[in-house]
This record gives sequence, structure tokens and C-alpha cells, in this order.
Amino acid sequence: MAENKIFTVATAHLDTVWRWELPKTINEFLPDTFEKNLDLIEKYPNYNFNLEGAFRYELIEEYYPQVFEEIKKQIENGRWFVSGSAYENGDVNIPSPEALFRNFLYGNGYFKKKFGKTSTDIFLPDCFGFGWTLPTIASHCGLIGFSSQKLKWRTNPFYGKSKYPFTIGLWTGVDGSTIMMAHGEDYNKRWKEEDLSNNKDLLKFTSQSPLNIAYRYYGTGDIGGSPTLESVRAVEKGVKGSGTVEIISATSDQLYKDFQPYGSHPELPQYNGELLMDVHGTGCYT
Repeated sequence: MAENKIFTVATAHLDTVWRWELPKTINEFLPDTFEKNLDLIEKYPNYNFNLEGAFRYELIEEYYPQVFEEIKKQIENGRWFVSGSAYENGDVNIPSPEALFRNFLYGNGYFKKKFGKTSTDIFLPDCFGFGWTLPTIASHCGLIGFSSQKLKWRTNPFYGKSKYPFTIGLWTGVDGSTIMMAHGEDYNKRWKEEDLSNNKDLLKFTSQSPLNIAYRYYGTGDIGGSPTLESVRAVEKGVKGSGTVEIISATSDQLYKDFQPYGSHPELPQYNGELLMDVHGTGCYT
């Protein structure tokens, strides 16, 4: 077995109302997302899809009830994963702790009611900074992990030469509660059709962590959709490959579950503090 490991996390980040009105999300971006990903699930046995935000599922349930039933089947089959725990993915700096608790309560409450399953992670690929209260709130909601790719968008290094404390480790909140953190890298990542277990860039990516492990988004951003066919085929070949990197087609929380209980893993680096942006997004909140 390869000493280096990549958790590839397929996603299609969708801002429900960014540069458009809600009907465009309902009529165009949601169908593009569920049609493509249900097709990929059917055709590629190792493909697992992750979609955050109970609000998106609620819209599908209302406007595409037959598709909603098919998604329910794939969630039960473990091929479509409800990520992120929240009702809507949004800012986690300005909202009060009570508002964030409510967001996770209503999100996972919906998932539990409709699918009999809940998320265990905070999944925020595209959010502008993360306050010190977030690990505490997450932990008290029964959540175990957090991922984003946004800290790479910092203009200035945050820790020495790096823009984040680590790619994989433990993040402690204001009251000492701890969750696992993974920096997922660019969610728009596309690969050529290749055996990813031999991909030199992924091997280099694993070297950013003393664990020789990396958490890697791939897919699309903002308008939903799906990863490219070439990317999915590359992951499929990588899962079956025997190169220098072990490729895992992962749910968004699989990494965190693999390291529980965290107390048994002293090798995990730790950070206690805020994870904020500097130039990108600064001023948006004032």
C-alpha cells in the first residue's frame, strides 16, 4: 500500500443567490447538478458525490419530487452524501453563535427527517474566513470536522511562509473544544484522464503534511454541476491504481472519522485561534 494518501472529495459548490435570482438556481443550476451527478453515480462504481446545504435539497423536493426520491435512494446506498450539516452555507463570522447553532440544527434536522442520516462536518469551500468560535460551536453540535479551500486566497502568509497553520490537523475553539480541520484546495480542480495514483502534483500535495495525507476537493464552484468526466475517470483509475499515492473516493467527513478518537493521534498538528482572511473579503462585513 502506498505511504501517501489522498482523500478526493467530489463536489459541486452552488451559491443559491449570487449573481442571479432564485428561479435561475431552481430552473438551471439544480437540474444541471442532480442530472450530471446521478448519471456519474450510475456509470462509475467508485464515484461518490458530496452536496452541502439542506436548502438545496428542500428546493429539489419541492420542484423535482421524482428526482428527490432517486437522490434518497443514492443517499441510502452511500453514493450521494449530505455534507456540511447546515441549512444554508454562509458567513460564520458575523452571525451570532445562536444563529449558527440554529443553522446546523435546522440543516441536520432536515437531513435526519428526510433521509434518516445527518452530517458530521462543516463544509464551507467558499466562505470568507472562520472565527475562533467555530470549532466550539461545531463540537457542541456533535460535529467532528471542518473543511474549506478559501485560506489559500489570503494575500499574505499567516504562519511563517504559509497562509494556513497546516493542511490537516486539529483546530481548537475558545472553550477548548476540538474538531479536525482539512484544507481542501481548489474546488474547481479538473484532471486529465490518467491514473491519479501516479500523479506527481498529488504526491507533492501530500508532502505538505507530516502525515503524508491530503484532502482534495475536485468539481465545480458557484453554479453547481459536477466534476468533469475526465476527472471522474482519473479518480476511478486512481482508486484501482498501484502508484505512489493511494486514492480514496471519499465522503466529505471520511478523513475525520478515520482519525477518531483524536486523542489517539498525537501526530496531528494543532492550532488554537482564528482562521481569518486578509485582503479578499475584508470590508464585506462592515
